[in-house]
Amino acid sequence: MKALRVQPLTAESFAPYGKVLAKPEGVAPAFDREDFKGWVGVADLAGYDPEQAVWSLLRVNRHQMPVNKLERHCVCPETFIPLTGSAVLVVAPPSDPADPVARPDESKIAAFLLDGSAGVLFPPGGWHWVPFAISETMDILVLLQKNLDIDVRDIEQRTLELY
Repeated sequence: MKALRVQPLTAESFAPYGKVLAKPEGVAPAFDREDFKGWVGVADLAGYDPEQAVWSLLRVNRHQMPVNKLERHCVCPETFIPLTGSAVLVVAPPSDPADPVARPDESKIAAFLLDGSAGVLFPPGGWHWVPFAISETMDILVLLQKNLDIDVRDIEQRTLELY
């Protein structure tokens, strides 16, 4: 069985899989007052139809399920914004969303720590699975579209190695 070493979530390390949603590094805030700072344009959410966007809450429980499946959404992006807890996010680079038989590139499957410091955006065709909670539970705010499709594929089973 293959092992996946969990790595820190950074814009550079996650770039092949999607976009990290976090405070931009090296960018001055658009608003900087005594009581708050604000950055505008933190994430390019292009691809969401504002009339079809749906926010939902996903509560992930710690479990021992194997890492043996990945899913993708071909007609819309999906965003995960962690609210509480920590989890491991298993991903593979996007494949052509127009190809109905596309499979994830198993040689490029990776695992990232989702610890509440940043969220992620998967473009259409981006492979991922429901995060594996490290804490007892993890709450994730999910943004997707009403016309959500789910394309699931079996992958070779893997174990997770935390550091």
